[in-house]
Amino acid sequence: MKQIVSFFALMFICQVSLAQNERPEEVQKIINDNQERFVFELTHDRVFGDDAPEVATLSRGGNVYYTKNIPLGESNFSVAPGLGIANRQVYMKNAYVFDPDLARVTLPSVPESLERNSSKLAWTYAEIPVELRWNSKPNKRGHSFKVATGFRAGYMISSKFKYNGQVFEGNEFTNDTGTDAIYSEKLKLKKLENLVKYRVAPSFRIGYGSVNLFGLYQLNNDFESGLGPEMNGYTIGLSISSF
Repeated sequence: MKQIVSFFALMFICQVSLAQNERPEEVQKIINDNQERFVFELTHDRVFGDDAPEVATLSRGGNVYYTKNIPLGESNFSVAPGLGIANRQVYMKNAYVFDPDLARVTLPSVPESLERNSSKLAWTYAEIPVELRWNSKPNKRGHSFKVATGFRAGYMISSKFKYNGQVFEGNEFTNDTGTDAIYSEKLKLKKLENLVKYRVAPSFRIGYGSVNLFGLYQLNNDFESGLGPEMNGYTIGLSISSF
């Protein structure tokens, strides 16, 4: 269902963007003044690091931001602060396991002998993005080349781990494939232990009109030092601005 909604939203935005040539000048000015107020992002989320899990080929998420474009004089530059929600999802071939005795999180590999439909870590952040933007045609941003660089500061408001597939007795994910105590279940854990509550990530965006490619690199570790895997996140994706 989410994919269908995203598809039609994308088609609508593209149609609105393509129709700009047919608008009266007064209407176009209103649109230009409100250009890029809303930014939607379709993301491809990855992780790296010494303890990073093996991430699936397609690991997707989505972000939405409201931004205010503030021109810097008569130049082609502007500053755009904003506020939004970022949903980061890492589909992986590992499981999330918290050991209460050690108060530590591990991400053991799910044995190849088990049938695994899905396994993912998910974070949701309330974020403040700030961008320095350059537009080749500031008065016709829907028909201009754009480059933007900045950073995003986020605070984690929720986290979860979801697993659907075969597991060992007691949810022990090990490489001991000799056991026959295997069954299937849908496991969902919320408020995961030992996650860092914030993220800071430089960002970059480039494109034409309403459609841009973007990327961001997370500076901080995902887990508290010594209490979980050493891993950081990065994201590439498609950014679509309103109008």
